[in-house]
Amino acid sequence: MDNSRYIRQEILPSIGTAGQKKLAGSRVVVVGAGGLGCPALLYLVGAGVGTIGICDGDQVDITNLHRQVLFTEESIGKNKAQEAARLLAERNGSVHFEVFEHFFSNADCSMLLRGWDAVLDATDRIETRYLLDDICRILNIPLIHASVAGNELQVAVFDSLSNDLSERICYRDLYSHTRLADTGSSCAMDGILGPVPGLAGLFQARECLGLLLGMP
Repeated sequence: MDNSRYIRQEILPSIGTAGQKKLAGSRVVVVGAGGLGCPALLYLVGAGVGTIGICDGDQVDITNLHRQVLFTEESIGKNKAQEAARLLAERNGSVHFEVFEHFFSNADCSMLLRGWDAVLDATDRIETRYLLDDICRILNIPLIHASVAGNELQVAVFDSLSNDLSERICYRDLYSHTRLADTGSSCAMDGILGPVPGLAGLFQARECLGLLLGMP
């Protein structure tokens, strides 16, 4: 029996050897290495996505550990993006990581997003969410969004199946910026059950892999 690392997914008719090579040549950036980003990153790395960018300017705090399952108590005080890349590299040494130890901002958005095959919105910052949506729309890059609140989660894929960007429905089309910007909702204020962002992050990873492999 073939004991290669990815054999259990390569035997799927929808993947095969060609699909695995496609994943190895793919580039995905995850903006936010918290409750959403941690599980998504674990499964993208496990699946063998060749290059993964991680962008987060926050530091690991003890209050993160109940839901940000990648980190340990030894991670406390360390930059999330750098620490995530270090821990993930121990799980799969064939993956290349590009680390951005800062919060995603308008100053570096074009540089950061250009050349990526997909972007995961794993941030909990509303302004960052809209900025990602705008830039991905301009560059026509698939955006896999997720957000959570209390016991609820939502996941959506924003993409255009053609070069006509007018056909693309985006986050801003669904949710008014002015309506959401003043909600003040956050995990610190409202609380969050650990498995909820975990589930959302898993859905993001699944949708991202489906996009990369060209699944319906």
